[in-house]
Order: sequence, then structure tokens, then C-alpha cells
Amino acid sequence: GNVDYDRVQSFSAADYAFMLSYARKIDTIKGLSVGGNAKVIYRHIGEFGQGWGFGIDLSARYVRNKWKIGAMFRDASSTITQFSYNTETFRVIFAQTGNEVISSSTEIAVPRLMLAGARRFDLPWNLSVQPELQMVMTTDGRRNVLVGTDVLSVDPSFGLEFGYKDLLFLRGGVGRFQYLKEVTAGGGYDGKALTLLPTAGIGFRIKAFTVDYALANFGNSFMGLSHVFSLRLDFHKAGKKEADESTETNLRP
Repeated sequence: GNVDYDRVQSFSAADYAFMLSYARKIDTIKGLSVGGNAKVIYRHIGEFGQGWGFGIDLSARYVRNKWKIGAMFRDASSTITQFSYNTETFRVIFAQTGNEVISSSTEIAVPRLMLAGARRFDLPWNLSVQPELQMVMTTDGRRNVLVGTDVLSVDPSFGLEFGYKDLLFLRGGVGRFQYLKEVTAGGGYDGKALTLLPTAGIGFRIKAFTVDYALANFGNSFMGLSHVFSLRLDFHKAGKKEADESTETNLRP
């Protein structure tokens, strides 16, 4: 039918998260650290409704020589968000448009296991290079990822970082591998094509202060690019033997 644009209004949706994180080194195993998050989530969807959720993340990291291996069990407890809706305000509209009238619902974020490994190589002229491989594994059915089965789906991503004097860093990577159907001129489908999303970034570090910038597409090829800026200030004891690793001990997922 016809759309009455005078009745079209805008609304905002926002997600808020409060996280309590803790991480520590394991004294009995050199190079091993463990950590975790307890998180409370609040989601607000205009005048339609709101939701509260709670979940737990767990992680571990092992550093040996120039190797770094990490594991994160995201939503280990299955993050459950309970939504409540402003049903009375929209009951008539829901009925007119054929939508089901509900007062509450539950959203469950199933656990995901994330494994990653990186190795640093020192080069002449104070240069370094560090390749990294990450794999996200899910067990909630077949997903459109590089390795998808009915039992386990694996979504890999690759990254590469070039450093100069541990002050300036250039980064690039590829991820979000998906098989998309190719549409023919007649409107049909002609096989599948493998697609990926590249990322790029730069970092700068002076003593305890770090600035990072990343350029990425978190949606798909039809959405715009996202500019992500990060600022970090690290506090640690000066002169400590492992001070050069202290900025890496934060294991917050």
C-alpha cells in the first residue's frame, strides 16, 4: 500500500555493558595467565522495549619466547538477555500489521571458543614482523563460514603486523570468509563465490601510552567502513624484569 511519510519517525537503539574483569599470572606455570569477565548488559530499543542480560567470559594466554597463544571462551555461561516490550502502546499497530503481540522474550548468546596464535620475528634495522592466526568455533549448527558442518563451524582470520622499534606499527588482515551465491543476468544462481573482508590499521606507542586505529567493515560489502580508535595507558612497576610484558597481561575478552 501507500506509505504515509508524515507518520514515519526515527528512534534510537543502544547497547550498554558493564564488565568486571580479573586476570593474573599462574606462578606454577611460567608464561601462563588466566582471566575472565562478568558482564551485565542493558539494551534499549526506542519506545518498543528493553532488555537485561548477564554472562561470563573466560580466557587464558601462554607466552613462550616469541610465541603467544591465546584462548577465549566467550559467553561461557551462555549470555541470556531477557526483553520486555511496551505491548500496550503498540498492540493496535501490531494487530493491524499482522505481527504477534508479545510482552517478553529471551535472547541467548551461545558459547564460542576463540583460539589464536602469533609469532614475532625480529628483522634488521629495528624492524619486526608478527603474523597471527585466529579461529572462532561455534557449535550451534552450520554457519556460512569457511569451514561449516552440522556439528562444528570454524571462522578463521589472518593478520600481519609490522613494527619499528616497538614504537610504530602497521597492521593488515583478512577475515569474514563467506560463500555467496552468484546471481546470473536472468535472476538465477550460478554457483558460489568465496568472499572476504580486509582490515587495516596503525599503532603508535610511547612508554606507557598507546594509540591504535583500525579501518574495518564489520557488516558486509554493502555497508560503510568503521573507524575504530583505541587509547590505552598502562601502569606497572618501573624496572621490573617483566615490565616489557606487563602491557600484555590484560586478558579482558
